[in-house]
Amino acid sequence: MTLVCFVGMTKATFASAKNDAARRDAVRRHAMFVARLERFEGTDLHEILLLPGPVAVSGDVLAAAALHTRAEPALRTQVLKVASHPLKVEVAAKEAEREKGLMFRRSMPAEEGMLFIFDDPGYYAMWMKNTLIPLSVAFVDRAGVILNIEDMEPQTLDSHLAAGPALYAIETNKGWFAAHHVKAGDTVTGLPKR
Repeated sequence: MTLVCFVGMTKATFASAKNDAARRDAVRRHAMFVARLERFEGTDLHEILLLPGPVAVSGDVLAAAALHTRAEPALRTQVLKVASHPLKVEVAAKEAEREKGLMFRRSMPAEEGMLFIFDDPGYYAMWMKNTLIPLSVAFVDRAGVILNIEDMEPQTLDSHLAAGPALYAIETNKGWFAAHHVKAGDTVTGLPKR
């Protein structure tokens, strides 16, 4: 688990510097801060904790921040055919991957989504806790037939239930299924077993 924590400098810090040496030191620290921040561009970190300096932070706060900001390993991807439409999905096959789902994501490319693979067929439900983007979910049975499709709003706790025993769920940007004329009864091909 990695905590990314930077102590930054504000304009007020620079303006309050008493002399040229203090200003040069403030500029040097700011340049180091920017260089360290640039190293993390393009990572899978959900948040980078920026603290205005100087600050004192308790161990509990740092531990909580570390849990929130750690980089997650990338999920494997696969291309499915939903009816006749290709959809690139991240595969969430483990319990922890399914629990996290698309939480904290700020966006998702138009022709992408997430495939949830459950351990056994069942009447599963999805919700949108800590999910920042509107989504649609299709519940799919073991034969690859779409049981039902539900639209879901961000940051809600409403349960969206499978209409039958589902082995899979596919989440995409809200409206993707409707825009591609995909409906219950259509077939999904290319589904992995686990």
